[in-house]
Amino acid sequence: MPVGPRDTSRAAAWAGTAVRGEPGTGPGDRRTACGSGGGEVEVWLVELLDVDVLEGQHPLRGQAAIANARLAYQHYEEVFGSERWKALGAAGAHPQRPLWASTGVKDPTYEDTRYVLDLVAPGTVNTMPEATLDAVADHGELRGDTVRGTYAEAQQVLDDLAAAGIDYDDVVDLLEREGVQKFEGSWGELLQSVTEQLGRAGA
Repeated sequence: MPVGPRDTSRAAAWAGTAVRGEPGTGPGDRRTACGSGGGEVEVWLVELLDVDVLEGQHPLRGQAAIANARLAYQHYEEVFGSERWKALGAAGAHPQRPLWASTGVKDPTYEDTRYVLDLVAPGTVNTMPEATLDAVADHGELRGDTVRGTYAEAQQVLDDLAAAGIDYDDVVDLLEREGVQKFEGSWGELLQSVTEQLGRAGA
């Protein structure tokens, strides 16, 4: 999801989570990735910002999601390249890895591998739907790192969106709310299913 104004403090909190071991034992050996559709851990989610926002053949249509994800990776590099993190790393901590989620295309006019091949960078995790995984295996052509070195171009896309009248903060807020609702719904369904099965088992 979009890189929002709360991300610096969240990334610092993630760093603390990634290094916390048992009390008194130091960093420990936990290895984690962060990416979600919900409010508190939304930074690295790839979401289609431009669906239903820009219509037709507008030159900016289809660019926002990749631009946003690339800027999120830039933020990741800044946080985990800091002196604070270097000290934690020297103590045995492992950086939390960016997770690209929802990387199947939602617009059939887009290349079906775009949210994989255009988001290749060291240390990332990509949770592809099966159809996307099959597409990459069938006809995907990896081009190496397609994220680092693109930050100025990515920022320009978001600047151009603002100039076109797209309120970026409104889009961020909308995706946060929708993400939280979806995860709450799924969690409620899971709890109900478990409760019903326990009831049938006489537990």
